[in-house]
Amino acid sequence: MLRAAIKTDSDFRQDTVWRKGAFGLMQFTSNTAGALRVADVRDFLQSIRGEAKQLRHLLNPYENDLILALAAYNAGVHRIKGGKIP
Repeated sequence: MLRAAIKTDSDFRQDTVWRKGAFGLMQFTSNTAGALRVADVRDFLQSIRGEAKQLRHLLNPYENDLILALAAYNAGVHRIKGGKIP
C-alpha cells in the first residue's frame, strides 16, 4: 500500500512539488510533515514512516475501512462525510 501511495504521489521522485505546495515522496504539506514529525520530507525513510503513521491514523476514524481511509488521504478527512466518498 505504501509503495502504491509513493508511486501515485510522486512516482518515486523525492524532488516532486505539487501545485498546492505539497512536496517530497509522499507529498506532505509543511503542516502535515510537522504533525507527523517528518523533519526532512525528502528523506526516503522519514517519508515512509510518516506516511505509514498517517495512514494508520486515518484507519481509526473509519473503523479500518481501507477505501474510506485512502479517500480521506486523497481528498481530505473533512470531505468524507457519512461514509461516502466525494
